[in-house]
Amino acid sequence: MLNQIVHICGFCEKSFVSEANAIKHECKGMIREAQFISLNGQIAWGYYKKWLTLQRRRAVCSGTSFKKSKYFNSFYEFVEFKHKVNIPDVDIYMELMVNVGISPTFWTRDEAYRKYLTHLTYNTPIKTLAEITISTLFDIADVMNVDVSEVFNALEVNDIIQLLRQRTLSPCILLNSSKFAYFYKNRTTAEERTIISTIVDPKSWEKRLNNNKEDVATLKKYVTELGL
Repeated sequence: MLNQIVHICGFCEKSFVSEANAIKHECKGMIREAQFISLNGQIAWGYYKKWLTLQRRRAVCSGTSFKKSKYFNSFYEFVEFKHKVNIPDVDIYMELMVNVGISPTFWTRDEAYRKYLTHLTYNTPIKTLAEITISTLFDIADVMNVDVSEVFNALEVNDIIQLLRQRTLSPCILLNSSKFAYFYKNRTTAEERTIISTIVDPKSWEKRLNNNKEDVATLKKYVTELGL
């Protein structure tokens, strides 16, 4: 008597005569579906649609077409990468990648990320960098349950260095903050100050701020309002 097929995979159409084997079965289609319906998968789908818009291609994209796209894994991995390195503004990242012609396949590579950090530091409007920094400071204040004016007292030096490397804290705010100046002078070692100065590049920022007097006035207003 022939064994009776009890299950057929809806993704790869493989058939099974044993329910136990059907339950154990895991194919590429099943894995991709699980990824797609996850939170990261839904975020990746949103980024994919944004990328299509930036490419001036059709912005309406069904979940089915995204799952079949050759860029599905690239966008899914980019979401994980975004969380890992804490990219402060994904729109800026994506716009840069499109403008310089870097495929989503390479968005998580070190070269692409370094290009983004350089762009964020020297080409992004000062107001945008200030907004990113202020948002970061409020997020930290919420997590540490302190007033935003006390964030630099609550953070460790290594935390500040990491946030500077990620560009979630910008020199445009820090160089106008008396509390950061106190932190830098009194809570860091000579070696740590060298690291911070290397990341911040104060001479370049001094020149940039001197050439943007209106922005400096706004930055000082922000710092005063936040008690920094």
